[in-house]
Amino acid sequence: MIYKRLKESTIIEPEDSTDIWYLFNILKPGDKIKIKTHRVVEQFKEKKPVTLKLEIEKIKYMKEFKALRVTGKILEGHPSEYVQIGRYHSIDIKPGVRFELFKEWAQYEKELLEEASQKSKKVWANVVLIDERKAEIYRMYSTGFEFVSEVNLGFSKKAQSKDKSAYLNILERLEADKVIVAGPGFEKYAFGEFLKKAGKQVSIYDVSYAESSSLKELFKVAQNEISQMRLAEEEKLVEEIMKRLGKNDPLIAYGDIKDLVEAGAVEKAMLLEESLESLETRELLKKIEEYGGKVIVFSSDSPWADIIRNFGIVAFLRYRP
Repeated sequence: MIYKRLKESTIIEPEDSTDIWYLFNILKPGDKIKIKTHRVVEQFKEKKPVTLKLEIEKIKYMKEFKALRVTGKILEGHPSEYVQIGRYHSIDIKPGVRFELFKEWAQYEKELLEEASQKSKKVWANVVLIDERKAEIYRMYSTGFEFVSEVNLGFSKKAQSKDKSAYLNILERLEADKVIVAGPGFEKYAFGEFLKKAGKQVSIYDVSYAESSSLKELFKVAQNEISQMRLAEEEKLVEEIMKRLGKNDPLIAYGDIKDLVEAGAVEKAMLLEESLESLETRELLKKIEEYGGKVIVFSSDSPWADIIRNFGIVAFLRYRP
């Protein structure tokens, strides 16, 4: 997610389908957006390019289309001859669509926006494309790859015992604990074993070449690696929930937690993204954060979604009032 804060608004541009999920959890009725779009003008019987400012009334998450459909009342727009103030308009926000957002930010919404921004900068893993002759090293982000360097292995095909100094050279350039090793032939397996002995978490995949043209081939697999990393964090939370419930821990609550929120007792609250469609729920989360609590939103596609859904909202408490 790309964003820039202005004095009274925020410029936002989603980069991928994950950002659309973040926006679904950030936008709410009453927010205002300014965006370039097209609108049918009756006298011309065709669509004309316009810039509109809408007050949002409805938000629909269209996962299959990787888009949000936002519907709201037109507050202002130009060219004025193409705009009817007070009429309704719907806009699909997709990756690459830039807009200006006007809203009162809850703390958890700010954190979601920052998380969406940082995820594209976070190095999830290093990728090493390797064959007998050379290795290319990349950083892997959620949105793609960045070239780091190339290392000449200097191995002779006739040599039975290879000089591993080149492997050490590669190892020194790896930043992440997770390393994805890919390439043709058998060199990737030898190097993968070397990395495991060095304490790295290693995945090995077969691709056609040890060069950048194979990154597209690898990208789908790499995206799956990222998903697994995020799921591991969710799994820890669910394990903690079940552990506390199994011990009849008094410092866990679920379902109707309004009184606990009002008492400032909620330290951490967990719920599904679909629950955020309720304005009442959003106001409750805002109050949790005002008391210094933390809100964690699970995707409805999470393997643990049914568990969270059965509870509604799960809360870890500071104390039991």
